[in-house]
Order: sequence, then structure tokens, then C-alpha cells
Amino acid sequence: MADPREEHPTITEIAADWADRADELSPPERRELSDWLARSPEHARAFATMRRLLCDPALFDAAQSAIPAAPGADTPDAPPLTAMRPARPAP
Repeated sequence: MADPREEHPTITEIAADWADRADELSPPERRELSDWLARSPEHARAFATMRRLLCDPALFDAAQSAIPAAPGADTPDAPPLTAMRPARPAP
């Protein structure tokens, strides 16, 4: 039996997905996001919250300190998480 949460994602889950992909959307996807945001103030609030969270350097710092060092993680092929931080959006 399928998990009902997978069949009906929450607004927060949808917003997190859009926020995670926002910098890589195609023009049709940007229109789809725009339409979704316009449907409800709750959508816009959830999306804004997710973007703030995803762009917060503290999130990456916390993730880096929570992940145990893997063997070989200090090699040049494995940059630290801080090197993978997304650019902060312009104010």
C-alpha cells in the first residue's frame, strides 16, 4: 500500500522542492512556480521560508558538524560542505 504522504505532499514539502530547484528552473517551470505561488498566500509563505532555510549558512555549518568524517573525506576530491554553499540571494 502506498504511503498517503507520498500521494499528497504537504505545502511545506512542495515548497521545499520548489525552493531546492529554484535556481535551475526552466521557463515553463518558472511559470508553474509562479502560478503555484499565486494560488495561495500560504504557498508564498512556505516557499519564502524554505528559501531562507536553504540559503542559511548556519544550516550548512550544522550539517557539516553533524556528519561524521568519512574515510577519505579530506581528499581534494571531496570539498567541505561550506564550499558547496549556495550563493545568498540578493536582498
